[in-house]
Amino acid sequence: MEQKETAVDIICEKKTGWTILNLGAGKINPDFMNRIAEKSFVVNVDQSYTSERSTASDIVSAEYDHEKREHEDQLRDVHNISADIFEFLGTYKHKFETIIMSRIAEHMFYDAGEVGQLLSMSRNLLAKGGQMFIIVPNHARLAKKLLNYDPDGIATEVNHDLLLLNTEFCNTRCDPHGSIWTTLTAKSYIENEGNLKITAYHQDVKWDGREYMLIVVKKRGDD
Repeated sequence: MEQKETAVDIICEKKTGWTILNLGAGKINPDFMNRIAEKSFVVNVDQSYTSERSTASDIVSAEYDHEKREHEDQLRDVHNISADIFEFLGTYKHKFETIIMSRIAEHMFYDAGEVGQLLSMSRNLLAKGGQMFIIVPNHARLAKKLLNYDPDGIATEVNHDLLLLNTEFCNTRCDPHGSIWTTLTAKSYIENEGNLKITAYHQDVKWDGREYMLIVVKKRGDD
């Protein structure tokens, strides 16, 4: 069986610069920390972090280090920020050369304008020449799996498919999915923002043990 590309491999190959913002980071992927975050300044933002993992003072420290540390002296410098994503994007002062949205965009409600808001606010923190990497479920592939769902198949596969389909289309009541992502809807969301363009789609990549889509995005005019 052909080995699937991993999101970590692609981001490591394509990432720009040493300053990384990881939005919706949640539980940190060990492979991410070991490879993407190597010799980098990293800010992981997730509202689920407890005060024991990060406090408001971390933001002050992160801003100071971001401004003062020199490229050649930079070792891994990771800050876990417990904050609402929109609040962070609206108040943080410095730009990042790489922004990663890890399984967060699908939780934004399109009908409430959250998808466009997330993209625009993230673009404001993207440095010139930087790139965004958006990791989302590929609902086109999931739809095919749904249409081909066989309740009379092997029990373990049937149970896995039911859980996968319900999780990726709906998720939990406390953290539901609010937007559908395919290559075509992504093009509408991202390019309708007006100042972003898609440079690559990777439609079937591994991330944290599951199959996702990875979309690479840049600012218009940064070529």
